[in-house]
Amino acid sequence: MKRILSGIAAISLSLSGMVNAGNYTVGVEALEYFPLYEGQGGSYKGYARDLIDAFGKAAGHTFTYKPVPVKRLFNEFLSGNMDFKYPDNPKWASNMKQGKNITYSDSTVEFIDGIMVAKSNSNLTVENFNSIGTLRGFTPWTYMDDISKGTMKLFEANDMKALISMAESGRIQGAYFNVTVARYYLNNTMGKPDLLKFKEDLPHSRDNFLLSTMKHPDVIKQLNEFMKSNASTVGALKDKYQVHLP
Repeated sequence: MKRILSGIAAISLSLSGMVNAGNYTVGVEALEYFPLYEGQGGSYKGYARDLIDAFGKAAGHTFTYKPVPVKRLFNEFLSGNMDFKYPDNPKWASNMKQGKNITYSDSTVEFIDGIMVAKSNSNLTVENFNSIGTLRGFTPWTYMDDISKGTMKLFEANDMKALISMAESGRIQGAYFNVTVARYYLNNTMGKPDLLKFKEDLPHSRDNFLLSTMKHPDVIKQLNEFMKSNASTVGALKDKYQVHLP
């Protein structure tokens, strides 16, 4: 922690003069998605919060986090009810965003979304897969063509526990979700690291979580500078939460 704080102090002066200090609201997902983030019961914690708070400390900003269900979050953000949205990505809800002037940050963290399977399905090929599950409100982009054609069925679960249970019981052949989050949940929450495994030979996506805004592009620019000039601080937070990808 000393290493992180010293890094923040070293760049705070250069950032503080760029944009007036402000109090901002960040719309976040009311979802257990630890260690990347967790918005439950009105609180927010994890890698994302520590990163944004570290930036706020350096720049003199204060961020208040508003956990909202995933589907409703887009509507709230696009209606202008919050200053920022996290996470976001230009590919998400592109139809809803048409005509909106949205500014995105550089990558805050890279992630992999893919299929986790029980041992009984470890030998299945992509041609054999006909059912997957995901968390409610999430879109398994990699498999949307198959789902649209009706060759693959999509099931939704309200939380991680229910999704893993569906895969373990055989109700679905695989669970499509964030590999970092899945491994953390299996290892630390369930204590069953071998219950499901990431099937790397199946199609999966590798992308980035970004912070977005329609109101404060200058703050996004400031965040980008923070991450570039303080890479050691960002790296230390990634180490702390074990969110590095190979």
